[in-house]
Amino acid sequence: MKMWFISTMDIVLYGCNQQKLSDKAKVYDFLKKTPSKISMETCIKPIVTKHDLGLVGVSGIMTSHIALVTIPSKRAAYGILSTCKHFDDAVFRKYIQSKFDAESSEYSHNTSYIITEKVPSGRRLRESGNVSCFAPEGLLYAAHGYFQCTPSILNDEKRIKKMLIESRIKSEVSTETKGSKVAIYKFQPQGITAALTNPRLCMFTHTWPELSFAEVDILSQSEKVINTVDTFVKEVLYDRSLT
Repeated sequence: MKMWFISTMDIVLYGCNQQKLSDKAKVYDFLKKTPSKISMETCIKPIVTKHDLGLVGVSGIMTSHIALVTIPSKRAAYGILSTCKHFDDAVFRKYIQSKFDAESSEYSHNTSYIITEKVPSGRRLRESGNVSCFAPEGLLYAAHGYFQCTPSILNDEKRIKKMLIESRIKSEVSTETKGSKVAIYKFQPQGITAALTNPRLCMFTHTWPELSFAEVDILSQSEKVINTVDTFVKEVLYDRSLT
């Protein structure tokens, strides 16, 4: 029986430089340069957009994603690094703190192991949908793991992109597309990394068709939105009419 892991680090920065937190170019530069600092490769160039509290940006890396949310009014920022590759969390922590002149920080680094063979249908071998206690007040971040998904969907760029766009519509966070950005990268021979940024909803999706597994992380200000998106994603990824 083989094992797989997903390592996630959440970090909250306090006492940051407000001007840097409000600067799209600074956030973009951080997301662009971070992968090389932790010996990883970029697969999706950084995308940065405004949200209700400040800025939100994401960069896709070959093993998952790096995201940053800034809250200038509180001189705070929330960073997430999720990956299937080992990394030096001290290097990441030092770099993000220096980029935004943080006076202090607190972080959590957890590794979740999943079994990649003989997974009983419907069984969750990894805790899913837990809201991070490290997200600053006003933000909620939940990681969801989905097993026994339909493999053909997990390797379909159009379906995954449509899932992200319709998740925004289903959650009713915004009836307009202004401020929404979607980026997607398809691995060879299989697997997809995709991201949606919106002023009130962000999603980071990673699929492993060979394992019938998907990871979908959701960032929002509303637990109702997170639950609505989770329900919709299940409907899409568990479409048995295609099997």
